[in-house]
Amino acid sequence: MGSKQQRWPFPVGPDARAATTKRIVHEGHPILAVVHDIDGDWEFIDNGPLELDDLMLVHLAHIVEHYPEVIEFADLPPGWEARRVDATSDWRRSPLTVEPN
Repeated sequence: MGSKQQRWPFPVGPDARAATTKRIVHEGHPILAVVHDIDGDWEFIDNGPLELDDLMLVHLAHIVEHYPEVIEFADLPPGWEARRVDATSDWRRSPLTVEPN
């Protein structure tokens, strides 16, 4: 039998940086928002506060390893997001709304 390893689905490599929260990485909080920002960066957010002290950068592979369900968003275009209300809700995809400066 062949290897079970699959082709990497994201448009950036597994070592690409992704923004997330310490609660997701250290406490296993569910991801409730996946953001592929206009610059091509990825964010995986929960429903807690988003102060600077709450955020951290990790390799995208770390998120995929611990939350393999995010692979379904590998095709999310830059400038789009997917959100859900809680861990059991359906995801909704939509373009990012940009606030004027």
